[in-house]
Amino acid sequence: MKNLLNKSSKLLCLTLSIVLLLLIPAACDASPSASEMTESTSEGSTTLLTAVPTLTDTQSEESTAAPPTPTPIPLVLTEPFETAPPNTKYKPVSADQTRAPGVITQAEYSVTIMTDKLVRPWAIDVLPDGRFVITEKGGTLRIMTSDGQLSAPIGGFPEVDDRSQGGLLDIAPAPDFSSSRMLYFTLAEATDQGSLTAVGRGRLSDDETIVENFEIVWRAIPYYDNSAHFGSRPEFDV
Repeated sequence: MKNLLNKSSKLLCLTLSIVLLLLIPAACDASPSASEMTESTSEGSTTLLTAVPTLTDTQSEESTAAPPTPTPIPLVLTEPFETAPPNTKYKPVSADQTRAPGVITQAEYSVTIMTDKLVRPWAIDVLPDGRFVITEKGGTLRIMTSDGQLSAPIGGFPEVDDRSQGGLLDIAPAPDFSSSRMLYFTLAEATDQGSLTAVGRGRLSDDETIVENFEIVWRAIPYYDNSAHFGSRPEFDV
């Protein structure tokens, strides 16, 4: 009797398993897609179902569409502003290898003269408090406020070769200027051996009357008796 019951139970389990296997695919085929699973209502109660949203054709097109082309600013080309004789007599490689034309833009802008008291200014940068620091080729520094108030000349630099393209050149406040008051400069350093481009630094005194403890930290050797091609632009890798 027990054997018969065991066989009947096994047969019933096998039958139920087969029925379930047949019903599962049909249920899957009838289930709504992810985009269709939004909400279900029964007996007046609403249940919100979560589903992964799918992009519509419009959304897909918008996400892959190219950004709009900006409207170009009209330009007016004029005769070249450079009128000095050519440096060489080499023939142009092509017919359009000529001097660049002058360009007049149609963009509106205004010019305000903040000061006319600078002596051969070269470079300008901004301090954390919004004031401007300006180098003068002869070897002095000036500080100017946003309303044009100008400090007296500030010294503390070594001798510079300010002939032609030389002099006290670029300036960059240290990233920690607010605490260190350190300023970095490039300059055409003048020596008995000739001149060269150098990088130096010094501390702006608390009363802002001198650059203290100025030191050269790098030189573009060799020295050369020349007054041109002192190029520089200090930047910090922070």
